[in-house]
Amino acid sequence: MAAAPTGLPVIIIGAGVAGLRAAQLLRHQGVPATMLEAKGTIGGRMCTVPYHNAWLEMGASWLHSYHQHPFRTMVKKLGLRTVFTNYNQAHTFPGVQRDDTWHTKLQQAIKRAAKQPKDAPLESFLTNLSTSMRATAMLEAEMYYGASLNKLSGWNFDEGEETKNEDYLLLGGWVHWLQAQAKGLEIRLNTPVATIEATKAGLRVTTTHGTTLEACAVINTAPLGVLQQPTQQAALLPALPPRHRQAIAALGMGNLEKLFFTAPIPSWPRHDVMLLNHPLLPLWYDVTPLLGTPMLMGLAGMGALEALPKNPSAADWLALATPALRQMIPHGPLPTMVAHSAWQSDPFSHGSYSYYKVGSSPADRKTLQKPWLGGRYWLAGEHTDTAYPANIQGAWRSGERVAKALLKEMSLKTR
Repeated sequence: MAAAPTGLPVIIIGAGVAGLRAAQLLRHQGVPATMLEAKGTIGGRMCTVPYHNAWLEMGASWLHSYHQHPFRTMVKKLGLRTVFTNYNQAHTFPGVQRDDTWHTKLQQAIKRAAKQPKDAPLESFLTNLSTSMRATAMLEAEMYYGASLNKLSGWNFDEGEETKNEDYLLLGGWVHWLQAQAKGLEIRLNTPVATIEATKAGLRVTTTHGTTLEACAVINTAPLGVLQQPTQQAALLPALPPRHRQAIAALGMGNLEKLFFTAPIPSWPRHDVMLLNHPLLPLWYDVTPLLGTPMLMGLAGMGALEALPKNPSAADWLALATPALRQMIPHGPLPTMVAHSAWQSDPFSHGSYSYYKVGSSPADRKTLQKPWLGGRYWLAGEHTDTAYPANIQGAWRSGERVAKALLKEMSLKTR
């Protein structure tokens, strides 16, 4: 059994997937860990919102490489509902410009980029694309990476373990999975952290409520978008090493939002995945079977966000979505918008998930895995994982990695 060498607990900033996993492993080894969560719910960007008798997933929803996914067993044990979603078999509407042969062009672009002495946007290496190829490329870049082609690194945009085409959508269930993971853990909700400072004994964490906690170590699982805010760096990252600061700035924070619409009876085509002839909102899902209530879900990438005012309202989203909805429902009343995510404007995320911006590389994520302040301050989260970045798998792995490394440090110090 490991023990905190000073008798002080480990403080974990954030009760998302990374924080929960780290706390689980520490608790299992008898190390006290206190989680401080700024919001009123656990889960971070895994965010479930109630709607009548159903649950809407505003954040992470997909289990990629499902049959090898570490959550698969627990998902099945809890009886949560999933459905296989195959983008390649999506129902396409008239006018859709799609050309899956663009992947050949993509492989050529990757080889072309690798020969260059300097990184550049992926877009600059995609030459001679047809209109349909460009439309497909933009769609996949925005939906998968959360960034546009002119922001993605030509060298490293797809670095990480390759996920198999086994994408299962889980809706209406993550809240139950999260509750199971949080069982027995000490979690303080609605507790934003104001400052963190180094002391002789360890670290002192002060909340916005004025409460002060002493810690032997801190694991900060705040999203990359939060770490990139200058005020947050000054307050929450004491003695931040220059290389860490550079790595945080080098990586990009992508954006992907969700829109949910309902009607008394589904008036839209009943296809799991639908591709529309809409430049900004082309990808839609009929999630009625998963929720047990009529529900349509649309995905909005960077192009849509850039076309809207900052911090778009429900009315802004509805105005943008109306032409897309009318493609699916040519006549009669349109469904009613019931919810939309707002990760870009959320002060506790500033985006959806990380991506490789031009000039960044896996070395930046590896840098963020290294502790400082004598092994007392650690970062965790999907942005620190090289195998599955931008993924709940990556967040889970990062929490596990940090907890194991910290336990090893404690074991050495108590010998």
